[in-house]
Amino acid sequence: MARSLKCTICIFMCIYMIFGIQAVTAEPEVIIWEPTARIVIKGAVDRAKAGEPVTVILLDKEADPQNYQSNDVGFLDQIIVSEDGGYQFSFTLNKAIERYKLVMYLAGENITKSVISATTNNKLISAQVDITRGVTAADILVNFTNDLQVENSTYVVIASYYDESNKLLLVESTPVKDLSNTFQSSDRITTQYPDGAKYLKVFVWDSTETMIPLAAPAKSDLDEVKTIACWGDSLTYGRNQGTDCSYPKVLAELTGLEVYNMGVGGETATTIAARQGALDIVIDKAFTIPADKTPVEITFKSSDGGVVTPRNASAGGWNPCTINGVEGTLSISINTEVWPRVLNWAKFTRTTPGTAVSVSAGTKLVPQAQSVNGDINIFFTGTNGGWTPANTNVNDNSPEDVAALVALIQKQIAHTKSDKYVVIGLTNGGTYAWDSLNAALAQAFGNRFLDAKAYLASMQALNDAGIVPTETDLQFLGEGKIPLSLNCSPEDTTHLSDVGYTLLAKQVYQKLLELGYISK
Repeated sequence: MARSLKCTICIFMCIYMIFGIQAVTAEPEVIIWEPTARIVIKGAVDRAKAGEPVTVILLDKEADPQNYQSNDVGFLDQIIVSEDGGYQFSFTLNKAIERYKLVMYLAGENITKSVISATTNNKLISAQVDITRGVTAADILVNFTNDLQVENSTYVVIASYYDESNKLLLVESTPVKDLSNTFQSSDRITTQYPDGAKYLKVFVWDSTETMIPLAAPAKSDLDEVKTIACWGDSLTYGRNQGTDCSYPKVLAELTGLEVYNMGVGGETATTIAARQGALDIVIDKAFTIPADKTPVEITFKSSDGGVVTPRNASAGGWNPCTINGVEGTLSISINTEVWPRVLNWAKFTRTTPGTAVSVSAGTKLVPQAQSVNGDINIFFTGTNGGWTPANTNVNDNSPEDVAALVALIQKQIAHTKSDKYVVIGLTNGGTYAWDSLNAALAQAFGNRFLDAKAYLASMQALNDAGIVPTETDLQFLGEGKIPLSLNCSPEDTTHLSDVGYTLLAKQVYQKLLELGYISK
């Protein structure tokens, strides 16, 4: 049965010009040849021919079909006719297709007229790859388009890791998956970084055998800086003059990067470390999560036995949280009669109803904050005490307590698995406040330590802000304190003003430039 033969490259064009078949004689509107063409040929013969081999040949237009040489053949393949008499070839031709004519054979018989359609387009099936980098793993999202719903279409996603010398370290591959009969679809893959990996390449092929690319290779430099996470208390969160100014907000404006404000006012060093994930938060007493959304009271502590007191469950990534695989929200009541604060109670409410789940003591409570992975991490923690598991406020600056806070910050850094970090020294108080601590932090973290107090408690900071010092400012400077003009208020000399936070952000920004983490 004679059928019309169509060839689509960017638009419909004449079959005669492409394949040399006399079925159509119209002139093509446009001829645009792609250097690599994906070709799909469909046809049908009598059902009685089911199971017999059908052969496709792309033959040089000048060659004699009855007498040709091997170099006249651009492509040759053979498949079996299906039960309904149909056949379909799909292949890539890395040659100029206008050189060839199509010839089909079945049992030595020329069956070229059995072709129903022939399409060629390097974008019959296409894919778009997006890579989101975490600290230890990459999230790969591939969106597919199969405009013509090509049958028997497959794909495979391959992730290849390389070191700084371009040596291949690891190759991970998905199974070959089906794409047939769908206009659009997507697939999401998570892959762990191998040690020493500097960049990742993602390939999307039709299969591991033919390796026809469905998308251009996507590359992601694993050490490229895109995000900054700022961990701390109210000095990070931005308690100030009733505005939303904070040093993380200003830092985002200075760097143009995404900056996560992971500060929660009033939290101790132990609580911040637990929220971040350096210390596990573990259930203290067994309980049962109800099947419905009834809140249930819970108790918890850090894995080292320390007191964990969330001060604001709506900030800093406390919610949503998960317990034993159940997602929910944490609600709290704070005892304001003691310092550092402790909980009156905490309650967990599951997000969606389900089956009741028993939770044993020692089960982890995982806040959303533990999924925050900054390419750069900044730690400004310790003002509210909690340097040790005992939850005490620190007044004596003892060597033991100082060592405990240094060790806690080191755990936080190790948890990020990033070598890009800054530790900000404590800032409130007079000449001798935190001196031994900040000296220990400087020794422990070297050029990654930022002595923010030394700058903020100086005339240089006022000059940089364009502020003429008042008598009170001069008095504060003489006492080794941050001047009142940079404080939140006369009643609050712990927190900074908007100007103070801006100056702090600029100091952090300069430190990031100095360390080579970012560039202007």
